[in-house]
Amino acid sequence: MGESLGGWVAGLYVAEIGGGAHLIPVDKLVLVDAAGLKQDKPFPDLNPSSLTAMRGLMEAVFYDTSWLNEDALRKIFTDELAVKDGYTGRSILSNPANGTEKFDNRLASIKVPTLVTWGKQDKLLPIGSGERYAAGIAGAKRSASKSVGTPRRLKKRKSFSGR
Repeated sequence: MGESLGGWVAGLYVAEIGGGAHLIPVDKLVLVDAAGLKQDKPFPDLNPSSLTAMRGLMEAVFYDTSWLNEDALRKIFTDELAVKDGYTGRSILSNPANGTEKFDNRLASIKVPTLVTWGKQDKLLPIGSGERYAAGIAGAKRSASKSVGTPRRLKKRKSFSGR
């Protein structure tokens, strides 16, 4: 299972196997709001350096931001700075080879049973991406949840963890 950036990585891995690469086999694939396909519009700044930029990111990522007051925003921003993982996202998204790693034209290489699940209100990776994934992978099943954006594992925790 891969979510967002992890979905991109998982999808590429399984496409490589389908293309004949000698890797550890995968029996099934679940793509959750997966990145990796070309987008019509650029991503917002995924490594915000100000509270204003962090608010913009939260509004792009979450469907319902009614909970996002100044205290919550400051805590999220501070927590993100403390994790120090901005370099990873920035490195991936600014990599000159990034365009060649998109795999719109390689989806047919995925030969395992695949579930593509998406949040209907996802502003970061719109549901059209999920539809393109499902259409490009033979036999893929599609699932969509309304009132959910990108971080759906937070809102739909039971369906992801079984708890």
